[in-house]
Amino acid sequence: MSFVRFVAGLAIASLAGTAGCSGGGGGRPTPNVTQENLCQQVADVLCYNMFECCTGKQIEDILGLTITVTHDKCLRDMELICEDQIAPLLYAVDKGTAVIREGETQLCLEALLVSPGSCFQVDFQVPWQQYCREVWWSGLQNAGQDCVYDLECMPQLYCAADRKCRAYPQFNELCPSGVCATGLYCSYEDGRCKARKGVNQECRDPVECLEGLYCGLDNLQKYVCQAPRNFGEACTADFECQSQFCIPGLCNDGKECYRNEDCAGRCEFGNQVCANDSQCPGKCPNGTTTCYDDYDCTGIGSGVCFHERCIRGCNGQPVCGLEYRVIDYCTDTVGFFMED
Repeated sequence: MSFVRFVAGLAIASLAGTAGCSGGGGGRPTPNVTQENLCQQVADVLCYNMFECCTGKQIEDILGLTITVTHDKCLRDMELICEDQIAPLLYAVDKGTAVIREGETQLCLEALLVSPGSCFQVDFQVPWQQYCREVWWSGLQNAGQDCVYDLECMPQLYCAADRKCRAYPQFNELCPSGVCATGLYCSYEDGRCKARKGVNQECRDPVECLEGLYCGLDNLQKYVCQAPRNFGEACTADFECQSQFCIPGLCNDGKECYRNEDCAGRCEFGNQVCANDSQCPGKCPNGTTTCYDDYDCTGIGSGVCFHERCIRGCNGQPVCGLEYRVIDYCTDTVGFFMED
C-alpha cells in the first residue's frame, strides 16, 4: 500500500468535508508522532494548512461546494477519514505485525506544515517532496509467517496468495507478478528475473537499468543505460536531467522543441500537422528541396535534412536547467496529495 495514495484519498475526501473553512483555527501544531496518534497528527497538520492558506472561495471553486466548518470539526473529520483510509496499517499496528516509522513520518509532517506568513514560496521543488516519498511503516513478519497485507511483511517480502510472507523472485527465477528482488528486473523475453544494467549497457526499457539511471540514445544512436545529466548539459527530455527539467528550444512557429524533427511541420499534401511520413499522404514535412543529408540543405531553412526534405529545425540548444516555480501551500499541497 502506498502512503502517498492514502494521502491522495485523504486530501480529496477531507476537502469535500471542510469546504469553505478559512482563517481562524488552532495554533501552529508541533508534530510528535507515536504508534497511537498518527491520524490525529495528520489531521493537525492538514487542517492547520487549510485554515492558514486556503480561502473559502478557493475550496468552493475546486469542489463546487459552499460549506463552512470550524477548525475543531475539521480535526474531527480529518482524523476519522485518516483512520478509514489507512485501516490496513492501523490493523497491522494493533495486531503487532507492523510498526509506524515515527521518525520518517514526523519529518514528512514537519515538512508539510506551512510556516507563518509563508503560504507562497519560490523554489525549484516543493519542500516536502524529499521527505514524503519514504514508506511510513515497517512490516515485522518474516518469510513463512502469516499476513493479510504486504505492509505486514519485512523488506524484500510480500504477502502471497497463501497469506504467508514470501521472498520476491531471485536471479533467473520466474516472475509471474512482474516484480523481482532488489537489483533485478522481470524480463519480457522469458519472464525471469535478470540483473539490472549499468552505465553504457544496452537497454530497451528504463526498468532494465539500475536505479537512478535512464534508458536513452547515445552518440551511436544505441539505447543504453545512462546517468542523468548535469545542469547546463544538452538534453532531449526532462527525464534525462538530474533536475527533471530540460529547457526546450523553439520552432519558428513558437512551438517548444527538443529535436529538429519536432519542428517537422505539416504534410506536403493535405497540410495536416505531422511528425513522420506515416501520418501523411505524401512526405513530412512540406519542404520543397529534396536532400539526402544536412549538407544538401546548406542555406535552406535551418540546414536540416529530415525525411529527404530540408526543414527549419529547433532553434536554441535544449539543456538541463532548474524550473523555479511559485509554491502555494493551499493548491500545491492538494496537488501533491493527488499524485499517483
